[in-house]
Amino acid sequence: MRTIPGCKTLLILALIILPVCSSVRAQPGGGEITVFAIGSSRIRGGDMAAGREEAINAGLIMAVSRALGDAIPIESLVGHFKVVNETLLNRTDRFVRDYKVLTESVTKDTYRLIVQATVSVDQLKDAAKAAGLRLGEIPYPRVLLCVAEKNLNDLAPQYWWSRRPVSDVHISSSVLSRIFSDSNFVMVQPDGAGVTADYASELSAAEAMDLGRRFDAEVVVAGSALVEHANTPLQPSAQAYRGTIRTIAYRTADGKALAKVEKSATTEAGQGIADGGELLRRAAALAGEELSSKVASAWSRQAALGTGIEIRVQGVGGNIASLVKFRGALSGTSGVDNLQLRELASDTAVMTATYQGSARTLADAAQMLNFDNFRINVVQVEDAVIVLQLLSR
Repeated sequence: MRTIPGCKTLLILALIILPVCSSVRAQPGGGEITVFAIGSSRIRGGDMAAGREEAINAGLIMAVSRALGDAIPIESLVGHFKVVNETLLNRTDRFVRDYKVLTESVTKDTYRLIVQATVSVDQLKDAAKAAGLRLGEIPYPRVLLCVAEKNLNDLAPQYWWSRRPVSDVHISSSVLSRIFSDSNFVMVQPDGAGVTADYASELSAAEAMDLGRRFDAEVVVAGSALVEHANTPLQPSAQAYRGTIRTIAYRTADGKALAKVEKSATTEAGQGIADGGELLRRAAALAGEELSSKVASAWSRQAALGTGIEIRVQGVGGNIASLVKFRGALSGTSGVDNLQLRELASDTAVMTATYQGSARTLADAAQMLNFDNFRINVVQVEDAVIVLQLLSR
């Protein structure tokens, strides 16, 4: 085995995302892995030694990038790639304990080789967390569907937040719900009886945010689904039909539009239909696939950057030891960074943290923490504020 030469900066995001040129083998200790990676370089001025050294460096960066890809969500790597490149990939000597060249070959002016590197995963994770990268999976948000539907024989749009009785059959929302659920989103099942505001079928961003907060959703998909005649100027009397769905996904916390999708499905001219159900299904299926993908991408990008959240803990009077235990456990929760105690009053502690997720997700994670002599109760969750209560067992 050899010591590690100094590494040059190489931008290899593609190697992180597509680690097809390396393989990983876990070491018995669990804190290290053995990675096999290909390194390549161009030979300049006939300098074979320099070309070989550069190929080794490229192989070691490839090995570390593969270990990073296994340890950290790709969304976090993409969102912080400048930091990843400068603090991790440019310092592979901190994480590669040793290596050896298994084989090498020269073709014209290209030097290629295969290196076997032992990478310290523990040190890599510690450095990644110190650099602000999130470890672990980013949780998917809770989604509320607010899509008003008007089928061919409906006199008016049908929607669950209406005060009027509505049909139980809502084809487009059923299709969207299935697609989002299959994509690991958590679907909110609304109760129209809980709506007191008299909102129309087409919701504004503010109205969508209000419904999202009422039903504890983090994302609201608002829109409309419609079946209508689609006669063309060339065949004005031909019976053609079009099913169209228009959707926009809002983040409940601030009303930001995460994604917007419009899709249609049509029948051939002269092809009659009994109702527009099949057109609604086809249009909703097209919209659902694209919309769920866009929402997931937008949510992950935002989550990777982190959100500042204030955490207020009540009931700490006479329970400082329990507060210390809770703070330690919360700081070790996946996605929590820079947890700071800002204020300590007689019965309330105020902390702040950066979290790769929503306030609701963090509150749920806090409530699930297990302690011997106390438990955590969630009192209230707002956009960026969590109120918790420390209760003795």
